[in-house]
Amino acid sequence: MTDDHTFLLYDSIYDVGHKKGFGKGSKRRSAAAKKAGRTRKRNAAKKTSQKAGKDAHRKTIGPSHRKCQEFLQEKRPSMIVTPPTGRPDFVVHKKAEYYELKPVTGADDRKYLSEPQKDAVKKLLNFKTPVYIVYYKKSREDGKDIFRFSEVRLSKRNVAMYCYSKKNKKKLKDLSKIKFPEKSY
Repeated sequence: MTDDHTFLLYDSIYDVGHKKGFGKGSKRRSAAAKKAGRTRKRNAAKKTSQKAGKDAHRKTIGPSHRKCQEFLQEKRPSMIVTPPTGRPDFVVHKKAEYYELKPVTGADDRKYLSEPQKDAVKKLLNFKTPVYIVYYKKSREDGKDIFRFSEVRLSKRNVAMYCYSKKNKKKLKDLSKIKFPEKSY
């Protein structure tokens, strides 16, 4: 009786894969392999985009914020200028002023305020708090990155022109007309 029992146990353990259709060359096995391949590809793309984000922060976002802090500190020497810690990008203490830093070139969703930023700006404007967008232009001179900055004061009347919306692309402000001073940081 033990021999028969052992044989049944052996048969049930080793033939399970064949009964479920996961044998060599089966459709289910190749489908699982394809899914694993897609997952590997997706994870590789995610690592690439994460690396691109870190590179962008190291090469553009971080330096532009540091240079903008210098720019604001120079324009308002008696005030404390803090770097970004949330939303908006800069808070100038003493009298509350809010600054959002944006590139003048690039994708529209980066050049203009997002919906959450627009809502926050509108609340600040309702309390008569000055809000500015500081646009920057990055270039290279003598092998070194330089930044030029230009401030735009927002009001209840012009805030919509500086907010990105796929529906209102025609109402967006033409940023190519923004004047930048010669002074660079």
